[in-house]
Amino acid sequence: MEQINIVWFTNDLRLDDHAPLYYAAQAELPVLLLYCFDPQLLQHPTFGSRHGWFTLQSLQELQLQLHPFGQILYTPHIEIRTALELLADHYQILNVFLQKPQAAMQHVRQQHHSAQQFCQQNNILWQTFNQAGLFDEVINTPDWEAKWKADMLQMPYRVNLTELTTLKLPPAIAAALNARPIPKEFKKGEKPFLPDASLQAPGPSNAARLLNTFVQTRASGYRSLRKLAFAAQMASGRISAHLAFGNISARQVYQHIKQARATSSFPAELTAFADNLKLRSFCLQQFSLHPNMEYENLNYVVNGIRIKWNETQFEKFTEAKTGFPLTDAAVLCLKQTGYLNHRLRALLASFVTLHLWLDWRKAAPWFARHMTDFEPGIFYWYMQIVSGCTGVFPAWVANPTREARKIDPHGLFIRQWLPQFRQVPDALCGNPQAMSALEQKMYHCEPGKNYPFMMISPETTADFAITELHRIFSKPIAIKETTRLQQLLLPLPPRFAGKYT
Repeated sequence: MEQINIVWFTNDLRLDDHAPLYYAAQAELPVLLLYCFDPQLLQHPTFGSRHGWFTLQSLQELQLQLHPFGQILYTPHIEIRTALELLADHYQILNVFLQKPQAAMQHVRQQHHSAQQFCQQNNILWQTFNQAGLFDEVINTPDWEAKWKADMLQMPYRVNLTELTTLKLPPAIAAALNARPIPKEFKKGEKPFLPDASLQAPGPSNAARLLNTFVQTRASGYRSLRKLAFAAQMASGRISAHLAFGNISARQVYQHIKQARATSSFPAELTAFADNLKLRSFCLQQFSLHPNMEYENLNYVVNGIRIKWNETQFEKFTEAKTGFPLTDAAVLCLKQTGYLNHRLRALLASFVTLHLWLDWRKAAPWFARHMTDFEPGIFYWYMQIVSGCTGVFPAWVANPTREARKIDPHGLFIRQWLPQFRQVPDALCGNPQAMSALEQKMYHCEPGKNYPFMMISPETTADFAITELHRIFSKPIAIKETTRLQQLLLPLPPRFAGKYT
């Protein structure tokens, strides 16, 4: 049988700075380029068709990049182990090259483990490579920071596509591999998904374009504007989804920022962005070391709270009927575009877990499905911090009315998503209940008629959450467990304090 190598693409949908592809090219054997739309992964509750859309669009761009060289990337709708079993019947597979599933969810790690087992049983070498900025073991924060910077400064892996010999499968084998069609909804994503084409288009070229526009113009005012609900849509880097799907590596981003900073008119803004890139890697590293935070409270002392699930309240939240304009506008924005800035994400998480007092674990799949840039290592870490499940970091009980005054003072974001507020004055947009009956009629915004009443009293629910968490974490057993976690977790670098919200 013909000897071949396989490069299995996962969340590294690019051809540049791609270690598995680089080393496969060095081996001088025919290489099968493979991405599997694994049916089991697509059925997971955190998966949304917008993720399939982003993946499919990214893969199509890779196909276009490979086409001039006569090379093919196969993208079957099949489990990776099944694909390996099928291919092993026709070829002698020597190596499978892939990125290590660091900061990956449990079902993804299980998928990799199953494929790895098959390779071990069939004498196929399983060649894994760390993602840029992530490491298997770290001792302390200074060591991690030093290793991270050194990794960011390494020369990116360059693959000469003219020297890469990809395998073209015979029609019969290709047909068996592609027997199941890719879901049609991946072409556009589910309704009401309608992403901003200029800021959310998938693929490596769009990642590079967004990074360029950011360092050239959009980064001006980044530190202050990224906190504002409306301005953040343009002022943020907007490459989070491209990083999550691997259209661009953290190393590529860091080096581009570092080079641009030398001649930039706003170097401090680019430094702040580089710091947040490091914070992103820091969160992924925490999740890589403590992956159980996906499905259990980091601090077990809070296991007995939030036992009752209120589906009616959660539905009101997901249908943007909370009666809090900023919260409702953020929900609508997330459902349609798949994107929110960090402050609004924290606001929604705080509303669900602290004001509604609902278990973050049951709410998590809804958030994950709607975030195009869903990154488990970041999402679960932040969700546990905001909801007060660590003891190490204080919960963030956000008052949605006060937040509206802070991050949407002119009501621009609220009016963008809630048309009934178009005539409401700036100061009243975030709190329609503050209007008199005459003002409500005058501005055509009447709570109880064309906009819901507030479903909770935020002061009352905030007091309850703060009191309850203080009661729990004041117990001797909680103090002991929190101390243990402080010693176990990778400490947060001092200059990152306060950047979670």
